[in-house]
Amino acid sequence: MSVIHLVRHGQAGSSRAAYDQLSELGERQARLAGEGLAARGVTPDVLVTGTMRRQQLTGSRLWEAAGWESDVSTDAGWNEYDHDAIIEAYKPAYRNHAVMRADLARHRHPRKAFQEMFVAAASRWASGDFDDDYPETFSQFRDRVALALGRVTSRLESGRSAVVVSSGGPIAWVAAGLLTAPSPASTLPAALPDGAATVWRRLNEVTVNTGVTTVLAGSALTAVSLNDHAHLGGDRSLITYR
Repeated sequence: MSVIHLVRHGQAGSSRAAYDQLSELGERQARLAGEGLAARGVTPDVLVTGTMRRQQLTGSRLWEAAGWESDVSTDAGWNEYDHDAIIEAYKPAYRNHAVMRADLARHRHPRKAFQEMFVAAASRWASGDFDDDYPETFSQFRDRVALALGRVTSRLESGRSAVVVSSGGPIAWVAAGLLTAPSPASTLPAALPDGAATVWRRLNEVTVNTGVTTVLAGSALTAVSLNDHAHLGGDRSLITYR
């Protein structure tokens, strides 16, 4: 049996220009995640990040804090979905971000309005009914995440472990795919299990920055913990979702 720890990146920058960076809080979250994993005795044989800057920066801070010195590989299969493409397919006028900002500003709670809009946009994407509208369909997204997970498991001998830094979408799909699969399997299901898209969407909404999802890999894949963020302690100011 081998173990894979999937870690969401730390909080991204607040501005559009800095979104693929880490905020100061994101840097702190990443270090706390590294310290927390090391305190649990995690000593990974394989370290992987996606190719996005915020994922790689999180990995760098995490490895440093944990004191790990293994070589790090990158795999674009762990990258986040293109949220701009998903929003723009749902509301084409939002290709102009000034229009989106002005539209949301009319609401009493603009952040809540954005979240509700994005949930609807992501549901449309995940339905598979409008695939021609997207550069990457939900099915293609699922397949690349499954392949990325397979590449990690293929590198692990029994008794070894990996730490993968990714994003909320891919991690939520690993969890949703395993939780809704009709039977245990050594790979994520190729077909979409009943309810999987709904579970994915709900998990994606609440995945905490630097939350850890742990998967056991043997004859079958099993999710044994989801979104663990105990390393952030009881300070709610450290718990963020975007």
